[in-house]
Amino acid sequence: MERINTIKPFAKGDVFVSCTWLDNEEDDHRGLGRIIQYDADLNEKGVLWTNDTEHFVVGIKFDRNNVLWGFDMHSHKVIHIDSTGIQRPTHHFADRAFGSAHFATNGDIYLGEYLIGEKIHGGTTSKKLPGSNILGYGNLHHFNNDWEFIEELTIDNYPELTGFKGFTHGSLHPSEEFITYTAETSKCLHRYNIQQKCQMSPLALIEGGSIYDKNWFIAMHYLRSGKLIVTRGCHYEVLDETGKIIDKVELGRYGWAQITATADERYIYSANVWTGEVCKVDPQKSKVIRMVETSNTEMTIRRQLEQEQGTYQGSRAPKRGAAGIAVFNG
Repeated sequence: MERINTIKPFAKGDVFVSCTWLDNEEDDHRGLGRIIQYDADLNEKGVLWTNDTEHFVVGIKFDRNNVLWGFDMHSHKVIHIDSTGIQRPTHHFADRAFGSAHFATNGDIYLGEYLIGEKIHGGTTSKKLPGSNILGYGNLHHFNNDWEFIEELTIDNYPELTGFKGFTHGSLHPSEEFITYTAETSKCLHRYNIQQKCQMSPLALIEGGSIYDKNWFIAMHYLRSGKLIVTRGCHYEVLDETGKIIDKVELGRYGWAQITATADERYIYSANVWTGEVCKVDPQKSKVIRMVETSNTEMTIRRQLEQEQGTYQGSRAPKRGAAGIAVFNG
């Protein structure tokens, strides 16, 4: 397939969605890395096809120098794209499957290790740690402003649906004292104090139920007030500093696995990894004000043909790879 980059220099308010072009029937996370650029109203502006990536590009986020980071967690590669739309060479931070970045004002960087355990269950594969049969340890890794390794911080992990997810989503508290994090599809919002280097009590814990009941936490983002927005599958909740739910916004079909906000927090954006939808929320009205679908992947086109021919057998995950969302604040 011909890949043409049409990405534009970044403008304030632009929204970026990492949406891998899934084209491999044997591996449902493998495909051509792609980042779609939208304006603030979710009108598509351009596309960047990433170099040197092989699987889902996840957890995209802007650092304090307006460079967009992203992670090919299966091949241990970290990508960087500057505000002109040019991708810099991939950087090897460590032989770990990172999936999120957290940037402190002093320049320090904390990378969350996405995978844990020995085996991925499902239709994909990942590199093992050198000389081992381990996918990862689900820890937090600390680097300085020059991208030099400082330390690996051992953190608590909570059981989740698949058994191979460690630190998949997190957000740095505005005090920069701690990071709140979870394993996607787990029932615990952990907190780790990066100043004292110790585990804190969880912010929230869902008691009872089954690990398969979809009553779990997924993506999160701290607001300047210390309130946390966290997706729960079909909606997101707003939690106060004690973990109490103070608001809830319905988003639509299940699969909302990425969330972020504009710098002024006037709008919130979320991406659905299952359906490929991207939404814009007005938090003052607690409602979605704009919903768009990412460009079709090869698998989605095939699904549409099956539907037309009457041979469609239902959802086979993932149909689309909207696995990261970020807003350029300039």
